[in-house]
Amino acid sequence: MGLQTCDNCGNQFKWSQIYKSFMIFYKPIRCSECDTKHHVSFSSRIIASLLTFLPLGIYGTTTIYQSISYSFLIALLLVSLGLIISPFFMRYRSA
Repeated sequence: MGLQTCDNCGNQFKWSQIYKSFMIFYKPIRCSECDTKHHVSFSSRIIASLLTFLPLGIYGTTTIYQSISYSFLIALLLVSLGLIISPFFMRYRSA
């Protein structure tokens, strides 16, 4: 687990680059050093989706007797946490 590096030159991508790519429908990333274009792997797409929405689904099945506002707040927190840690699990391959 760690941030991805360029396949060509070994330059480490920034968290913000990976997050932006993730949030804009897995937009390819260009290395700032050697200008190599990297595309997200299919398995990373699945992992990112699971990290973002699986905790929400698990939590949703256990909130039968809680108030709606409390449940919404916890759900928002879980989705936010998943979005924050997803860039550490994203893997890209050079084109």
